[in-house]
Amino acid sequence: MSIIALVGGQWVVERVFTFSTTLSVIINFVGGVYFIYLLLKESRSS
Repeated sequence: MSIIALVGGQWVVERVFTFSTTLSVIINFVGGVYFIYLLLKESRSS
């Protein structure tokens, strides 16, 4: 299932969005932004 998701996601990135980057770069960017959001959210509530 995970192989299908990664291959399908890479296909969508290359064909639909016409980006010349890999899916892992996009996943890491989104994950990093979400991590920073969680850190800022936690620091406000403390």
